[in-house]
Amino acid sequence: MKINLKKGSINESKYSEVCDYVLSQDYGNVIPYDILSEMFGIKLNSEKEWKTLTNRMRQVKSIMVNYGIVLKNVIGIGYYILKPKQISSYCYRTYIEKSQTLLNRSQKILNNIDKKELSEIRQKEYTEMNALNTKVNIDLSSTVEKSDYNKNMAYYNSLKD
Repeated sequence: MKINLKKGSINESKYSEVCDYVLSQDYGNVIPYDILSEMFGIKLNSEKEWKTLTNRMRQVKSIMVNYGIVLKNVIGIGYYILKPKQISSYCYRTYIEKSQTLLNRSQKILNNIDKKELSEIRQKEYTEMNALNTKVNIDLSSTVEKSDYNKNMAYYNSLKD
């Protein structure tokens, strides 16, 4: 498998090996941390080594999405390969939660701006951004309300990383 990585990242062949291994597995399988750490050459004896594995697996997860494979971290065990019927729910939950997080962050930033210090152009941008946040919030709330998102919260929570 040909993988394009950032300059200075670990050997491309290690990522290729892990990605090829993931592709060889069936949906619903869990790939234990010890197998992944061995493939990457990480001992997992310290918090730093766990973070290294997590960061490398973040890259693997990103690559695997291009192949229709979604990996979910199962804390204390390894990475679960979601079954195709689980992927849309997982993606939906992730989209809703990340959208809400970004919206809340944006609103906090806007709420803490001293508007008196803004130039006329920046005040216009502020007003436009506030209007956009309001619209996105209404749309997001409407989407969640019309869907079964809240009714299926236990299921979505079971898919959390």
